[in-house]
Amino acid sequence: MYIPRDGDVPNAKEWDGVKFRGDDAGMGVGDGAMTLVLDAATGRVSGTIEGTAGPAVLYGSFGDGRLAVTIARKDATDEGLTGTGVGLVTADKIEGSMRLAESNARVVRTATFTLAMAKPTP
Repeated sequence: MYIPRDGDVPNAKEWDGVKFRGDDAGMGVGDGAMTLVLDAATGRVSGTIEGTAGPAVLYGSFGDGRLAVTIARKDATDEGLTGTGVGLVTADKIEGSMRLAESNARVVRTATFTLAMAKPTP
């Protein structure tokens, strides 16, 4: 007699066609472009990601040399990667990391980023 445990798939005829499907190993892997705009007056952050993790939009806040953003899809129906990011802000760059997952959590990624600060236009 079979006694199922949590996570077990019963060994029965109706389960014969069930196959494990791992994550798409290429999804979200590779380089991309990130743009952030920091509003010093409000402490708000906005931006975009293009490339393997995109297209996505970023929004969040910064202060005291730290940055926190939410990463959302430009098109909420595309089921791409979403997540959060944190970083350290200095006078000349922003360095940080992101944790991203597909909507069904089948694909999970971590990434690092370094962004150079643009010089303000006069």
